[in-house]
Amino acid sequence: MVVCRSKVSGFSLESSGCNGSEEASMSKHLFALGAVGWLLAAPALAGEQPAAVSAIKDLNGQVVGTATFRQQPEGVLVNIQVQGLQPGKHAMHIHAVGKCEPPAFKSAGPHLGDAKMAPTSGTPHSHGAKGATALSMNHAHSAGSMASSIPHNHGAMHAAMAGDLPDLVVGSDGSGKAEILNAEVRLTPGRNFLLQSEGTALLIHDVADPNQRIACGVISKAPNSSPEAKVNP
Repeated sequence: MVVCRSKVSGFSLESSGCNGSEEASMSKHLFALGAVGWLLAAPALAGEQPAAVSAIKDLNGQVVGTATFRQQPEGVLVNIQVQGLQPGKHAMHIHAVGKCEPPAFKSAGPHLGDAKMAPTSGTPHSHGAKGATALSMNHAHSAGSMASSIPHNHGAMHAAMAGDLPDLVVGSDGSGKAEILNAEVRLTPGRNFLLQSEGTALLIHDVADPNQRIACGVISKAPNSSPEAKVNP
C-alpha cells in the first residue's frame, strides 16, 4: 500500500507516494499552515524582527501569502511571498482601511494617501513611481527579475500615491516573492502610518483586470514588536 506523505519546510513542499491532485491539494493546505506559522515565528527567527506582518488571503479565505514590514532610515522595507496565484504581473497596493471582507475586498477602501480617489489631469497611475522601489523580485524560472516599469491604468487617471507598489511578478508555478522599499509610508506615527487606528491592508489585483481585487491581507503589529523601537539610527 502506497501512502501519500507530505511535509512543508518554509514555503517548499516535499512529498512521497502522492499523485498530482493529492500533491496539489496538500501543497495548498500546507502552505497556508506554514505561512501562518512563519508569520508567528518571524519575530523570533529574524535578526531584525518586523514591526508589522500580514497574512494574505484570497476571496475564499485561504492563505496565499505573507508580508513583513520593517522600518528603515529610507522608508519601510516590505518582504512579500505568495503561492497559488495566477502567473503574470499583479498590480499591488497598500490600502487605507485594515479590513479584508469578501466578496471583493472593497472594505479595504482607497489606496493609502488618496482619500478622495479624485482623477488628476491625465497623469497615469504609475505603481512605484512616487516612492516605492523593487529591490528584488523573484519567481519561478526567472530569479532576480525586476518589477515592470510600465504603469497600470485602473480605468481612470490618478497621480502616484503613497500606497502604490511595483507589480508583483508570479511565475508559472503560481509563486512569487518581492522585496520593496517604500519611502512614502512609515511604521511610526505620522503621515501614511501603516498601523493607524483605521488600519491598512495589502491588496493584490487580478492579472487580466487590474480593477479586480483577488487577495487581501490586513497589516497588523507583529507579536512582541514595538514599531518605534524598529527605526534604525
